[in-house]
Amino acid sequence: MIDAAELKNRITPTHLLDPESLEVPTDEDLKGQVSRATAVLDGPANEPTKPDPRGEKSYTFQLDYEDARGKKWAGQFTNKILNIHERQKVGTMRAMLSGGQPFDSLDELTSELNLMVAHLAFSLTEKPKWAENLRALEDYQLLQAIYEEVNSHESYFLGWGPHQKQG
Repeated sequence: MIDAAELKNRITPTHLLDPESLEVPTDEDLKGQVSRATAVLDGPANEPTKPDPRGEKSYTFQLDYEDARGKKWAGQFTNKILNIHERQKVGTMRAMLSGGQPFDSLDELTSELNLMVAHLAFSLTEKPKWAENLRALEDYQLLQAIYEEVNSHESYFLGWGPHQKQG
C-alpha cells in the first residue's frame, strides 16, 4: 500500500510544473504558453493579406523554363483579359491558322497550337524579344508553359478556378 505523500508524487504532473515556482500552471497559463508558441507558426496577428495579382485585368508574370536540351527561356510577360470582340478575333485567327479546315479535321496537337498562338497573339501585351513570334519557337511545351500561365490568370480573374470563392 502507498501512503498519501507517495500518491501525491505519482499524480503530480511534474512535466507541467513551472520550474521557478514549482506550482502547477493554471489552464489560462497553459493557453498563454500555447498561444505564444504557435504565434511563430501563425505569423503576425491580423497581418493584411495581399490580393492575388491574377485578380487584376492585367497580370505580369515571370517565366523561367528549361527545355529538354537544357536551354533556359526566361522573360517577363504581361497578359490582359480579352473582351468578347478580341475573343472573336482569336477565333478568326485560329481559323486562318487552320487554313480554313474544320477544327475537328485537324490533329489534336495542331488544333491546340493554333488555339494557343491565336490567343496569345491578342492577350500578351508585353513579352521578351525571343517570344515576339511564337510560331517561330521550336518547343511546343515552351508555348504551352506560357499559355498555362495566361490561362491561370484568366481562370482566376473570371472566377472559373477551384481557388475562387463561390457565391
